[in-house]
Amino acid sequence: MLALPMLLVCGVLDVDSVAGPFFEVRDAVSAAASGDIIRVAPGNYSYFGIFGKEITIVNSSASGEVRVSGTVRIQGIGPGEQVLLDGIDIEAAPGSGDPALLLAHCDGSVRLQDGEFHGMDVAGVRLLDCSDVVLTNCTALSDSGSAVHATSSHLTLGGGAYFGASFELQSFYAGRAGAAGLYLEGGTTFVSGSTVVGGSGGEGLMSAFGCWPEPGPGGNGVTAIDTDVEILGAMVLGGEGGVGFNCLNAEAGVPVALLGGATETAHPGAAVRLDIGPAIQQEGGTLVAIADGDAGSPLLLVVGLRAGRSNLPAGFVGELFIGGPLGSQRRVFLGAAPASLPLTLPELSPFGIAEFEFQAVQLRATAAVTGEVRGLRVLDRGW
Repeated sequence: MLALPMLLVCGVLDVDSVAGPFFEVRDAVSAAASGDIIRVAPGNYSYFGIFGKEITIVNSSASGEVRVSGTVRIQGIGPGEQVLLDGIDIEAAPGSGDPALLLAHCDGSVRLQDGEFHGMDVAGVRLLDCSDVVLTNCTALSDSGSAVHATSSHLTLGGGAYFGASFELQSFYAGRAGAAGLYLEGGTTFVSGSTVVGGSGGEGLMSAFGCWPEPGPGGNGVTAIDTDVEILGAMVLGGEGGVGFNCLNAEAGVPVALLGGATETAHPGAAVRLDIGPAIQQEGGTLVAIADGDAGSPLLLVVGLRAGRSNLPAGFVGELFIGGPLGSQRRVFLGAAPASLPLTLPELSPFGIAEFEFQAVQLRATAAVTGEVRGLRVLDRGW
């Protein structure tokens, strides 16, 4: 059984576009106290913002979609605080000039799980001055820009897919360069087990002036400026160059373009994957942790109470995202990869809420490799 963590003094709010009691996510966020959990029923909702408040927002259904139209903003999350979005799909408004998801000036932790973020005019996900952002099994894409544009931020991608905008066979965008899958300016980025693809360039056209516009080059998988990039078990590809027709075809993008003082470290081996089921589960139930990595390698499940980046000694690949100093977390041996292990969730006091953070770690002969991160909220049956 998982050890009982400190119970959270917070509440649970429900959003349902048909039945209520809250009909929009933004209204529940406004009513919520810091630390509250918001369950959202499948449906269509308007944009919302989280400003300086610790909130968990989850899709309450295992099958239906929660779709948000317009930009979701998460800003000013303080040190030691966390925002978790699970199963929330966001599409930016066309012509707004805003991303689907904007994360800005967050000193705390932001966790995004199993969501899709679709930008129209700019990036799908925009990060500015954020110290701890993790996307697990998410998809980000854009019709005009990069999947993710990060400035002065610490970003980790675990699984998922990230596509820069493509402009092939679109006469309005003839000659336009494909967008990078990831556009990074400063900070650090760890890409583990993800697919990252630059967009295809627009085609060239013939005119009375000859070949004009010329075909556009493909976007890079990753464009990094003064950024430290680490890659493990990921597929990173540049986009195809635009077709010239009667002109020469444009050049394809490269997998990783390093500019300024950017660095790249490519680690061998497979990424470490983790699945624990729904982000909200009931007390006394059974959680099944499923993890994978290099075949036959020993796998650990690190269990903690809070999210937060931890400094690791030499020999580790990646970062530990379970709060507290190294060694203070509980570690459960899962077995050799691929592995699964059932864990019994604790019983809680009436209307209690418990918070867990999980991360898979693979043990190699020469190093320990950190893997995907998952957040879990356990609720008393009274909720």
